[in-house]
Amino acid sequence: MINKLISTKGEKMKKKIAIALNLVILSAVITSAPQAIASQCSSADPCGTWAMLDPQGTVTNIIVCQASVCGGGTWAGQTVVPQVAANPVTNDTTGTGGYWGTYDSNTKEFTVDRSGPNQTPAQTQTNSETRTETNSEGAVASTTTIETTTPAVAKTFKYEDTIKNLNDFDKSGQPINGWDQRYLKDKELPDNSPANIKVVKEYIEDEMAKIKSESMTLVNRMTEVELTEAAKAENKTLIIENIMSVVRLLNSWIKVVRGEIK
Repeated sequence: MINKLISTKGEKMKKKIAIALNLVILSAVITSAPQAIASQCSSADPCGTWAMLDPQGTVTNIIVCQASVCGGGTWAGQTVVPQVAANPVTNDTTGTGGYWGTYDSNTKEFTVDRSGPNQTPAQTQTNSETRTETNSEGAVASTTTIETTTPAVAKTFKYEDTIKNLNDFDKSGQPINGWDQRYLKDKELPDNSPANIKVVKEYIEDEMAKIKSESMTLVNRMTEVELTEAAKAENKTLIIENIMSVVRLLNSWIKVVRGEIK
């Protein structure tokens, strides 16, 4: 889970927004992974991350290996394929990791959809955001919670996407910008992917605590415009007031019109 805290200040009201994105995709740090190394890691024969596969293409283990050992496509009687390239400075797995999921031998593409070798793919993911507003005296005036649930979005990548150059690392081999995983791409959800939206606002009015709640169940993916129109048609005023947050939390569930910048 990634937690992000954003604060904005106005003249009379202070807002705090806490965003919780429950990410399905987890990577494995491989410092203690099994090693299949024939010789010292070198630029000519680097030690990278390799994935062991069962006959269905599911990643059953992540190992550190060299092309001189695993390049033939098998190790310990099981199919192996390169997954993440070695650190170009240290020629080993420093600052890298591995991923659990499946591998398509035809497209050479990995699909990352689980957090371990014996786990089933996640079915749904829930993202939420909580916004708290205080008055000029610092007392809480309202708290709004937005929550969305959609089918889990898997990630895809190819081994070639993980290859980096020396400029990405310092002299000791540490990633300059941290563990960069921008090569992971969202796998497109089908158009008939459902989504649930719920917005709850707790506020003080006339010195009385009150709660307002709205929800929507959507059966197909929509564009931002279509979602806004659907909320208006159902008179979901609270959802409309928080539509930007809803769209952000729905993330790649939202359809993008061709030519539109996401």
